[in-house]
Amino acid sequence: GMKAWLYDEFHCPSGGAKGAVLAANPELAERVLVCTSDPEDIEPIKCYRDQTGDTWYFVPQMARYHYVNNLDPRSTKEFISTTYEAYKKRFGKEFGETIPGIFTDEPRYCMFGMAVESPVKGWSVSWSPQLPDIFRDRRGYDLLESLQSLFFKVDNYRKVRHDFLETIAELFVDNYTKPIYEWCSKRSLIFTGHLAGEDSFAAQVKYTGAAMWNYEYMHVPGIDQLTNNNVGVIMAKQVSSVAHQLGKPRVQRVDQEQPG
Repeated sequence: GMKAWLYDEFHCPSGGAKGAVLAANPELAERVLVCTSDPEDIEPIKCYRDQTGDTWYFVPQMARYHYVNNLDPRSTKEFISTTYEAYKKRFGKEFGETIPGIFTDEPRYCMFGMAVESPVKGWSVSWSPQLPDIFRDRRGYDLLESLQSLFFKVDNYRKVRHDFLETIAELFVDNYTKPIYEWCSKRSLIFTGHLAGEDSFAAQVKYTGAAMWNYEYMHVPGIDQLTNNNVGVIMAKQVSSVAHQLGKPRVQRVDQEQPG
């Protein structure tokens, strides 16, 4: 009568298949857009002169950690092929029976301010080569003309930042959570797990945009309750709220007690 839940990765964050996705597709590595005063001979996509006369350069770069770009739909497609399809090939007959579902662990996109591999230093935001075109289609104006508003309080920076954050949050749902949910739904599997940075609203903006948007595309939305010292009131209320609103029968709490 025992059930065997599958874990979708070597360890968190899910999405890279222990490096297999990037080994086959190095172009799918996560990226950041760095605002720097010294581009180190790397071609910037835009330059900006601030009110003091200093010049700043906006440079797309690889992120520090060798993780996939979850703003790019090709990344999750390759991840599903490498992991979920491999499970199906070996254990597909047990899907929905002995194997109820699959657990995903702390997927995310690149954190704001993450340092990069090259000598280029500066503040950074999440990035993807397709982002300018997608932003124009969804928000109706040119992101490249407004890059300075992501790093400096100039022009209509509040609107630009809101639109930027909304766009990458949408892309994470569209390109990671939703495709996996749909894959599992077609194969009688329960998709569950939890997201990186779910602990606060500020952390969600950095890691996934909005946790609740992703819970819609989990059959059993979950949170990570680490030790009794982390109360997690906000994330507990968010996950239970989505379950009530959408009629999901249960939520999951991963409870790891502190050693000793």
